[in-house]
Amino acid sequence: MGKLINLLSVATLLLSTQSYSESLNLEQDRRYSETVRRVIEDSRRSGYSLLVNKQDREAYLFQNGSIDTTFNVGLSIKPEGDKLYEGDGKTPEGVYRIDEVKDGTPGKTSRFGLALLLNYPTSNDKKEFLEAKSKGLVPDEINSPGSYIEIHSGPDNIDWTIGCVAISEEGMSLLVKKLRMKSTVGIIGYLPENFQLN
Repeated sequence: MGKLINLLSVATLLLSTQSYSESLNLEQDRRYSETVRRVIEDSRRSGYSLLVNKQDREAYLFQNGSIDTTFNVGLSIKPEGDKLYEGDGKTPEGVYRIDEVKDGTPGKTSRFGLALLLNYPTSNDKKEFLEAKSKGLVPDEINSPGSYIEIHSGPDNIDWTIGCVAISEEGMSLLVKKLRMKSTVGIIGYLPENFQLN
């Protein structure tokens, strides 16, 4: 009888863990789907927007609701998961705006050349950082979610940055011409199943 109760307890724990995991995946799918919708909708309103799909190592330039150009991307040294704090080696996920277009003109370059500076951290990123810090998920010596996240020129076939997204020089030359201040950039971990971009 005791073994049966233990087996039932283990089975119940496994099912509840599976349900919890499935609900987290559904929430992640919902967030990523909302990011994609927002990027597409903003491209219809303002002409262009950009979506970065970390899992597929691709970025999609949208023009008026449709994919105009696809780029390969290099990501951070720890590409899985959302950026939480400075120095975690992750690329952030969410909806961002371009704060500055660094098009190579005098005074408008990044240390990597052409770049798009994002408005990371947003108020939501700061809130997530403070919540994680209060739960002990952030090292004691870290007091910031990080900053200065760019989409910039660099190798697009390896994961090498400390949080940014790298696109080839040729790709960045196109992006700095098409995107402008306040253009939307969405970054997702993966494209949710059954979600069509076009």
